[in-house]
Amino acid sequence: MNIKNDDVYILENVEQLSNILSLSIELTPADDTQKSDSNEIVVEDITIVDEGLSVVVVDYLNPKITPENGFDTTGIRIDFLDPIDEVFGPIDALILTATAPVVLPTLSINDVTTIEPLLGNSEIARFTVTLSEASTKDVSVSFVTVDGTARSDGVIGTPEFDYGSDSGIVTIPAGATSAVIELAVFGDNFTENNEQYRVILSDPINATIFDDTGDGTIVEDDLVEFSITALSLSEGPSASTVMEGNVSSYTISYSGVLADGATASVTFDAQTGLFTGLADAIEGVDFVENSGTLTFTGGTGITSAVVFVQSTVDTIADGVEGYSISLTATSTNATINPALDSVNTAIFERNEIINLIGGGDTGAGQFARTDVFAWDASSSGTSTISNFLTTDGDNVPNSELGDILYLSDLLIGESSTAVSLDAYLDFSLSTGNTVIDVDSDASGTTDLTITITGVDLTNAGALVNDVAIINNLLAGGNLITD
Repeated sequence: MNIKNDDVYILENVEQLSNILSLSIELTPADDTQKSDSNEIVVEDITIVDEGLSVVVVDYLNPKITPENGFDTTGIRIDFLDPIDEVFGPIDALILTATAPVVLPTLSINDVTTIEPLLGNSEIARFTVTLSEASTKDVSVSFVTVDGTARSDGVIGTPEFDYGSDSGIVTIPAGATSAVIELAVFGDNFTENNEQYRVILSDPINATIFDDTGDGTIVEDDLVEFSITALSLSEGPSASTVMEGNVSSYTISYSGVLADGATASVTFDAQTGLFTGLADAIEGVDFVENSGTLTFTGGTGITSAVVFVQSTVDTIADGVEGYSISLTATSTNATINPALDSVNTAIFERNEIINLIGGGDTGAGQFARTDVFAWDASSSGTSTISNFLTTDGDNVPNSELGDILYLSDLLIGESSTAVSLDAYLDFSLSTGNTVIDVDSDASGTTDLTITITGVDLTNAGALVNDVAIINNLLAGGNLITD
């Protein structure tokens, strides 16, 4: 006999009824692991019908006893104990009804993401508790917040107080399908990682729980800002030079306050093809590729690091070549300073360096190439150079740098700004030649005089003072100092 929802089966009486309260149904399960429970069988009523027949009506409430759950319901046997026919008389029929079990609606809670507000402000994180369908009764459920990386036990405005914890009971009125739990999220001025907390549901009334956890995420809004600057042979923060075979160094740092224990990451990459105006220095040929990720941790006191790129020596006269080392933020709480996001580096070949020491020596450059006129710390007296070009000599604009005055080893304590170098270099024009008096330590005494024949670095008087001349040389890449 199969008993399904809404089926009615009348069993003709073949025996005396037993105590109705002890009524049990024994089923033969498809395997030995499932058992029926007699207390889930409910006697609904005993009635007297036409022609004096006594009828027992039994509601079949056990939702487990179904073929879908592995039970064979064809072998139902009904046992009655303790004859009570003297009370009710002979039972003429038994009606078994398979009553559909009461299915309660289910509760779920969503995940919520909130942008961290500014210091002194707060945002509301709204978690929605939702019923699968409206109920005819009020539905209630308990909730409690649980700290994760986000904390709720500190002082407002500090990294230890990210949101306001709470607990209680939320009620969805009859006929409605949702209710909202509101939590306050607070801001600070510390850069942290994105942080998480949870809202947990429990103890539902008139419903069951399908999803008991709402994940709260606080997205960091206080970003640290990374920058990269040239450290060695700098021509300003975003440009540097290196002699072939030497190492270039760069400082990577961040500004902002990184909270204790929080981390911020940045990736650096030295690569070819980004230095406009120069031939490309080839990775693995002209310089050793260097890339990687730096991770800084708040509370350590470390806010910068130095990275290096090694240039290589070759025997090919391939001119001045360039590469660029650039930054990319790799954590969500970091950004890059757009004005200091990369450094262009020019590699000069050793066979283009013209070394001078003073004492009346001379040096002549060649056209259609970049010549580096270099003096060391011991240089003094006079030097005369010729064929010095402030632009490239092949008539192709920006195809290479012009010639270079390399004073890095000669000058002491200078910085690569025109204002600083004004104390070291004095320019004058004499019969079409530019004369530079060099004070190597800015002490007020000329240590070396350089005469550049046939070149007017004042640009026919357009550059009216030394600062203007120096700025023009630096901008053109024609002057290198520390």
